[in-house]
This record gives sequence, structure tokens and C-alpha cells, in this order.
Amino acid sequence: GRVQLIHQMDISESFLHEILTYWHPLGCIVNCGNRPVLPPPEQFGKIPVVYLDCRADAFGTRANTVSHDAHATVRLCAKELMKLGLTNFAYVGHFGHQFWSDERKREFEEIVRLHGLHLDIFAPNEPMPELTFRRKLQTFLRNVPKPCGILAANDEIGEIVIVTANRLALDIPSELAVISIDNNPSVCESLKPTLSSV
Repeated sequence: GRVQLIHQMDISESFLHEILTYWHPLGCIVNCGNRPVLPPPEQFGKIPVVYLDCRADAFGTRANTVSHDAHATVRLCAKELMKLGLTNFAYVGHFGHQFWSDERKREFEEIVRLHGLHLDIFAPNEPMPELTFRRKLQTFLRNVPKPCGILAANDEIGEIVIVTANRLALDIPSELAVISIDNNPSVCESLKPTLSSV
């Protein structure tokens, strides 16, 4: 077997047809990621297609989707942070206002509130330029009550949180304990301090 990766953000119908004709694949996996437009299942003809990390309702019952389990993942993150005996928590969402970031925010909010603990949320209600996000995050991190356990939407955001905390000379983990989701070693292990991720 062979896997061919196609790195193309916008997949037009003509581009997809050209790729499928060239490769004659046995099946396709579409990484939904941050794609604004997804090719519908009909464009793949009889070739089986699975949408990875896509809203389950994106195509109704016409498509197969595989997505993360926000409930289980966030629950594990919350348990790890709560083991530290903290009473203040924060959630930092994705600057692109992704659906999975909102799911993770809702799950974390539910768990923290269930335990009667304090929660601050920094999650844009619509996509925000990354530089604006970073600037506003500085103010947010400066003002959250400390010590604070922070859940970052994913490792990309966890990296931004750690870099921002370092710039502000906030100590990790005594002032901010940071955990994120995706467990991407190339990101987590390259930071100082390293990023804990599920």
C-alpha cells in the first residue's frame, strides 16, 4: 500500500477530479483542519472518503467522519490540572474560532463549574488575526488570578501561551500551569518549559 499526501488548502472540484484521475486511489481521507470549504462526498464518485476532524453534521448522513472525543480529552486535562489543588482556571481558545475549540471550551467550562471553581475564558467569538490574539492574550494572562491552571485549545495555542507567559516573566508552573491537547512532540518538547499535552 501507498499513501499519497496532497497539501492543498482550497480543493476545487476540477483539482480534485484531476488528482483522483491521476492517482486512482482506493480511498481518501480529507483532513478538515481549518478548511473553509470541503469537497462533498459526491465529488469523489465511488471512491470511499472519510472526513477527519470535521463537524459530524457537515454533510449529514452522506459522509463518514472521524472526530476527537472532546468530553474524554478535556476531562483528562481537567483531572491533571485539578490534581494541583488549584482554585483558579482558564481556557484559551483558538484564534481561528474553530468548532473543536468551542467544544473543548464548553466541556472545560462544565467541569470547572461543576466543581465550584473559578474560570476565566479567552476564546474569540469569531476568527481573529493571530497578532491581535497574541496582544490580547498578554493582557488576559497578566490579569488572571494566580496560581492558575490553563487549558489551551491545542498545542499551537499552548505554545503561544507559554511564549507569552515567558515574555511576561510569569513562572510556569507556579503561577501558570499549562496543559493542551493533541500531543504533538515537535511542539511540546521544543518549548521551555516543555508543554504537557493530552
